[in-house]
Amino acid sequence: MQRCHADPARNGLIRHDRPLSGQAYAMHAVLTGFGTAMTDPATGPLGVDDPGEALADVVAQLLEPPVAPGERAVAAAAGDTVAVFRETRDAVPDPIERSQVSAEA
Repeated sequence: MQRCHADPARNGLIRHDRPLSGQAYAMHAVLTGFGTAMTDPATGPLGVDDPGEALADVVAQLLEPPVAPGERAVAAAAGDTVAVFRETRDAVPDPIERSQVSAEA
């Protein structure tokens, strides 16, 4: 089976001047830190009126391309994403059926 995958960089939806693996690592680190700060506000700096706005700014700087993608790019990415979801949906019943047959034997 051919695996399809959505590639947001291909359609210009995210920055392409940094490796995706680095972006994913940084995003994980940011969200981990944000979660910690929200769970225990004493660990974060004081004076932030809207932590969500601060997070949105960091994510925008980390991921957003310098020029916003056009409608065509967004539509292409949406099509890729739908294809991934369809492939995943279509692949799920087979392992489930095999596990049920194995359990019955």
